[in-house]
Amino acid sequence: MSDVEIVALRCPSCGNASNVPEKELKFGYQFTCPYCGTVSVLIINRMLYIPLPGEKVCVKCGRVAPRGARFCQCGASLVRTCIFCLKEFPVDHGICDYCGWPQDVKPSSEAGIKLKVQRAISDLSNPDPKIQKDACEALKAIGPAASEAVPALADLIRRSKDQDVIESAWDALKAIGPAAPEAVPALADLIRRSKNQDVIRSAGRALGAIGPAALPELRSLTGWLSGLDKWKKARIREVIAEIERKHGIR
Repeated sequence: MSDVEIVALRCPSCGNASNVPEKELKFGYQFTCPYCGTVSVLIINRMLYIPLPGEKVCVKCGRVAPRGARFCQCGASLVRTCIFCLKEFPVDHGICDYCGWPQDVKPSSEAGIKLKVQRAISDLSNPDPKIQKDACEALKAIGPAASEAVPALADLIRRSKDQDVIESAWDALKAIGPAAPEAVPALADLIRRSKNQDVIRSAGRALGAIGPAALPELRSLTGWLSGLDKWKKARIREVIAEIERKHGIR
């Protein structure tokens, strides 16, 4: 057995020896000289390591933890909670593993709202009615800032055969309000085609929320309807009167 020589670590500033590490770092140890206070680092290994599936990398000390671990041996958490869906995923991931939300974008920020609107627009084209309704609810919650989604909502009203989806779409348009003038033709056409009083009433409310931009289409609609559509005409006139009263139009 060969002799092993132990070499004392010397401070690069004053030359005094100190073998007591202050703390462990990602690639070695940090020392603070007890004589002059100089902070130095001993780098042990800089070899690259590819984590196996499920392994987590501590962002504080660089250790690789086994699958299922929630905390590193240094005490740091190995999981983080998504700021959007609130599910947990590995702390070293910048994008949530479940909803795909980038963790550097706050949901309430301008960029976050824009991202939510874009996601909802994409979901409106999904054939699954539940996904469509969820997208409408998301846009409804955003309100006027979701005006970018108006054409997609109007298209959904025209093509959907699902009454619940259509209701969700006009509710979203109602919440967007005056920022949704592009949806006026689709809502007016829905009133024209429907024989359901609840549908006509709700579409009328959405047009009322849009405001003066809906008046030309509504006035045109009263002239187009036949004498057999007395209830429908009456409801449209109520919407027109409500818009005029609310906005001081005579």
